Amino acid sequence: TVKFKDLVDGGSREVPRESIDDDIKASILRDDIEYVATAVERFLRLEKIQKLVGAVNIKEVVNAFTDDLLTMRSAELEVEPDPLTRLSCGHGLVRETAQGLVSNYFVRPSTRIKARQGLIEFSVLNDREDVLIERSEKPYSYSLLIDIASQNHPVNIVSQSPQFEQSGAVLPAAFSFHSEIPSVMAPLRQFLTLDPPVAVSLSFALKLSGARKIHDVKSLSDGKSSCSLQELLCQETFGASWSPVSPEAKVAVNCPGGQTFEFIHDIAKAVPAVELAAVPITHPRDILPLLATLRRYVVFNTLFKSCFDAKPWESAKNQTQEANNLLERRTHLVEVTVSNAATWLQCGVVDSRKESIVFLSIQIGPHGAVTVSINSEGASLSEVSTWSDTVAAVIHATMSIPLGLMALQKIRGKKIE
Repeated sequence: TVKFKDLVDGGSREVPRESIDDDIKASILRDDIEYVATAVERFLRLEKIQKLVGAVNIKEVVNAFTDDLLTMRSAELEVEPDPLTRLSCGHGLVRETAQGLVSNYFVRPSTRIKARQGLIEFSVLNDREDVLIERSEKPYSYSLLIDIASQNHPVNIVSQSPQFEQSGAVLPAAFSFHSEIPSVMAPLRQFLTLDPPVAVSLSFALKLSGARKIHDVKSLSDGKSSCSLQELLCQETFGASWSPVSPEAKVAVNCPGGQTFEFIHDIAKAVPAVELAAVPITHPRDILPLLATLRRYVVFNTLFKSCFDAKPWESAKNQTQEANNLLERRTHLVEVTVSNAATWLQCGVVDSRKESIVFLSIQIGPHGAVTVSINSEGASLSEVSTWSDTVAAVIHATMSIPLGLMALQKIRGKKIE
């Protein structure tokens, strides 16, 4: 039996935290002593911060934020019981653990497909915890971090009582908060720590931090704190190719049926970027708009990596001329262009004679919503509309541009040659 005592009001009142009890018990049963040790370190760290801050009760700050986020999670659960939908456009799968408040906010396509097939289970424990019981890949998650700040910031010490702004809301839904409850000023800063860190444009990161130094930016091995988004996502391809002598990076992806897409990207059109590991927030209302942008970057990054996260391809020198000619006929050149804001990618598919055949534009909206538009000479509007919807569905399900192009080939009834 495990009992975690959360004492408030100077130790005179205990707040039950059954989810923390269950979390500690589960870690002990699986003999994960390191997890318990990390949880204890977190409690000791909060006590240390408490001594430095003095007047403001750190435990009240943490509990208020935790209760607000769990309340929003419960409201979203009533509106949308499907965990995959809440992973895509809600506050995520929120749970209170011994190591703090944690939420999964995005899972990889393979995990999503397995969940749809019933191979992955979800569970709600004590109406406080929503967790992936089995997961083959680590999900994207965020957690709450309280830290000392050099100047005062507003923090809440009581729950803000979040409620849907309108009844019968669908996700993503806006919440209203109790406006009569004031916040207090204290030398504290609240962060959402991101695991894993997310590669974002430098302009977006600077908007989050204003004139301050970006908090906890993961540097590359050579010590650079800022480089290109392309290099952060596919360092082996773009890091090695970053040279005025080599203006383009080329990577080939082999697809079923013996088809190969050779993706080309102009290295000079770089998007300055950083890996964001923690984001400052001041209120629970900050979370959903932040997730809308983070999910967009995760989808953009995944789609870009589906083209270039591979070793540069070279034709085999020992191939016969006949084999090389066959390979050339089955290799389709795809020029990839991206926006500086990482909101869209455009793929121009060309044949061996460098004649443009089709343009595939992928727009990525808030929370990673994918829309596709296709421009193909000679195709009717109804054909293009059908192609766009089908390819968008494939890309959304697989997060793969090569598979989207394969789907386009199939529905057009012929290969792009």
